[in-house]
Amino acid sequence: SDEGSVSQWVDTLGRLKIGEPTMLPAVIAEDTELKLDKSPYLVKDALVVLPGAKLTIHPGTVIWFRSLGLIVKGQIQILGTEKNPVRLAGLGSSYWKGLFFDRSNTENKLNYCKIVNAEFGIRASHSTVSIQNCLFQDNVWGIVVDNGTAEIHSSLIRTCEKSGIAARKARLKVKQSIITENNSGGFLLD
Repeated sequence: SDEGSVSQWVDTLGRLKIGEPTMLPAVIAEDTELKLDKSPYLVKDALVVLPGAKLTIHPGTVIWFRSLGLIVKGQIQILGTEKNPVRLAGLGSSYWKGLFFDRSNTENKLNYCKIVNAEFGIRASHSTVSIQNCLFQDNVWGIVVDNGTAEIHSSLIRTCEKSGIAARKARLKVKQSIITENNSGGFLLD
């Protein structure tokens, strides 16, 4: 429907394939690829990428989170494109936890990714993250970096309940991005 509350999801996430989702395991211990042909994927609780493992998410892939989120201790490569972004969102009316990087100092890249309706779009602790051409919308916090490094390029961070970007003891580089309409401001730096 192009009317009512459903239109918000269509505007944010784009048209979605409806069908039986592919269930993801709780732990990824070896290199794993998620592709459009098995999308949408569903994470029942939390999905943890263990140290030494790499999760690669291909263009157009959709991942739904029932309650918790994605914890990256290994490596993640989100390879969306302009026409086929990767979409991460929660199911239901409450927030899902978001995408957490925990001591992941490998080359984590997010390209053309949409993260919506999360408590933290991204929360990176002692980790390194490169974000390009991504949309963070309707989250509590957009991007939070603690004791880590983040490069944010050509991205849009909007309508967060708190700050768009928060950083503490972090190296942060933001270029050609828009941070707007966030209730507690664009940047919170410590």
